[in-house]
Amino acid sequence: MAGIKWVKSYAAALATPVSVAGLRAGQLAWAMVRVVQVTVVFALVEIAFGAVSWTGGLAAVLPAAVTGAAFATIITWYT
Repeated sequence: MAGIKWVKSYAAALATPVSVAGLRAGQLAWAMVRVVQVTVVFALVEIAFGAVSWTGGLAAVLPAAVTGAAFATIITWYT
């Protein structure tokens, strides 16, 4: 809400046919892509250094991505 109402970060985007709901969906989609990227890189580093096995590292990606998406949704809703 701050980016739309007070800070005006999305003023130019909202001047186009993009709706607020579409803008929020895009922001959450980008947050999800970013969370998955970071989670996969983190898992690969853990695997490379032998901290976890291949199955353990890759199995941790989905729960971490879901947790990251939950936090991103709450933070997006709050801001």
